[in-house]
Amino acid sequence: MRFEGALQMKKRKKLLPLFLALILAYSAVPAWAEPTAETPAEEVPETEPELDPGLPEAYYTPIATDAVEGWPKGPAVWADSAVVMDYDTGTILYAKEMDKQEYPASITKLMTVLLALENSSPEDRVSFSEHAIWGIERDSSHIGIRVGEVLSMEDCLYGILLESANEVCIAVAEHIAGSEEAFVQMMNDRAAELGCTNTHFVTTNGLHDDSHYTTAHDMALIARAVWEHEYFREIESNQIHKIGFTNRTGEERWLAQSHKMMNSSTPYYYPDCVGGKTGFTDQALNTLVTYAQRDGRTLICVNLRTNGWQNYYDTQAMLNYGFEQFHQVTADSGLSSPPDPSWLPEDPAAREAITVTVPSGVSAADLTTDSSLEGSVLTRRISYHGYTLGTLTTDLTDTLHALLRESPAIMAKQPASVSDAVKAITRPAPAKSGFFERIQTAFAALPSWKYPLVIILTALILFYLIILIVQIRRRRRKKKRKKKYNKKKSGKRR
Repeated sequence: MRFEGALQMKKRKKLLPLFLALILAYSAVPAWAEPTAETPAEEVPETEPELDPGLPEAYYTPIATDAVEGWPKGPAVWADSAVVMDYDTGTILYAKEMDKQEYPASITKLMTVLLALENSSPEDRVSFSEHAIWGIERDSSHIGIRVGEVLSMEDCLYGILLESANEVCIAVAEHIAGSEEAFVQMMNDRAAELGCTNTHFVTTNGLHDDSHYTTAHDMALIARAVWEHEYFREIESNQIHKIGFTNRTGEERWLAQSHKMMNSSTPYYYPDCVGGKTGFTDQALNTLVTYAQRDGRTLICVNLRTNGWQNYYDTQAMLNYGFEQFHQVTADSGLSSPPDPSWLPEDPAAREAITVTVPSGVSAADLTTDSSLEGSVLTRRISYHGYTLGTLTTDLTDTLHALLRESPAIMAKQPASVSDAVKAITRPAPAKSGFFERIQTAFAALPSWKYPLVIILTALILFYLIILIVQIRRRRRKKKRKKKYNKKKSGKRR
């Protein structure tokens, strides 16, 4: 019995160190390893994902549209900045650093072509100056035009869009504006008209200049404007073009489309692609504008500063995202905030519906319509969770004038913004005279059909006043002569 007790005691002594080790091991476990009431399991910190060394840093730049509530997550792309715009509605579907200034390279030529379409005809004859031929870098894109050679504007546009010919851009600029400098000013003015806020052009062809820059958003606006021209769409639909004999050569020139997403023999072919423009310089890297159509919708994709042919794969991913994740809806034509639309019953433009592009599953009922009136310009803004999808502006000057003429008393019952607008367009500030102000207000309140009567009546009154003044002056002169005569006669009698 003693031997067995001793044996058991010996076993217990051997187990004691093991038991103590287990206690120490348990106590060494960090507090966050086991969920508690104070520290839920989901708050366990996660390790940072390892970055793929084969991907550029820009690949991990956040996509701005991903932050919109209810917006589909967009694909990660290599480009420093990128945009997908719905051509029909103008809605931005995908935005990554879209307002970041970048060098555009040859996609600049879309603005050059836009101005050519707006300020010339295909039959125009374009002569090539020495500056046009020798004013470009020798290793840059060209089609071998000679000094003094003459091409049609049609051939010039094909040369610019298919082969990205730099000398042709300068010749077109000189033909339209007289000089490249004057044409560049036209480019900047037109960009401002289109709403481009971060664009400054220095060259007509996109050859590098530190002061020559744009953004993905601005380029989308330019691309949208040029796509409106049917002739541009016709040129873009062609894979090849032949330039025949000219005054300086007896050889034909064959031009080929450089946008590889349109070429079925390349691995970058995209069946929905219907046009676009490529670009490259050492400073800009690869740039690309692409048009695509599917199921009656047209999308514009822009990516800037991409390495190599990855720009084609990125573009395909962004276009698939735009086609698959969105659809178009017509927003409510009514106004959800002052001014109340009831005061514009006869202005169809003020009630025009707005078509916007929204994520799949979203309807017009999910959208918000806000309106504002500045002066006589009514602006309506359609948004989804605070993200602007589209705007519509209408100049209501004529409508407000008509409303005031018909019944000035109506305006007293309208929101302050409406009344202020009417005052702004019908009454000068500051008023020089209360009398003239009352006359002006009374005249504006008259129906338009009474204007001729008022003018005729005013003319008759003025005519009567002139005759009256003439008669009074005659009577005064006659009276004066008579008085003088009587005075002389009285003197003779003395």
